[in-house]
Amino acid sequence: MPFTQKEITYLRAQGYGRLATVGAHGEPHNVPVSFEIDEERGTIEITGRDMGRSRKFRNVAKNDRVAFVVDDVPCRDPEVVRAVVIHGTAQALPTGGRERRPHCADEMIRIHPRRIVTWGIEGDLSTGVHARDITAEDGGRR
Repeated sequence: MPFTQKEITYLRAQGYGRLATVGAHGEPHNVPVSFEIDEERGTIEITGRDMGRSRKFRNVAKNDRVAFVVDDVPCRDPEVVRAVVIHGTAQALPTGGRERRPHCADEMIRIHPRRIVTWGIEGDLSTGVHARDITAEDGGRR
């Protein structure tokens, strides 16, 4: 499993993240998306109403490199920022989305983490940024 228990707890508590993909001409494309964690696979699953016709889906089908960010600011005074940043590879899958969310299209995107960076989710902001590469032994896809 590439995710720690604290990462799983934080990600489950959030409703949305932002998926960054690479377009046909190398331009970035960044959009808000809903997501779920598949703990068995160690992946992030992204579904949507018109997923198969979306730019993000087409981008992933042509270039599997993605970044996914989930963050929030639970306190403004003093400012507290928490985040999980996932760099990885993604699959544009023709099925599985409707199984996860009946109101969504059947197509879905599955993210396989290669690197995870976090801050603020440990409960002690003085611990700073935590970053690690995900290996096949961690459950990451190579």
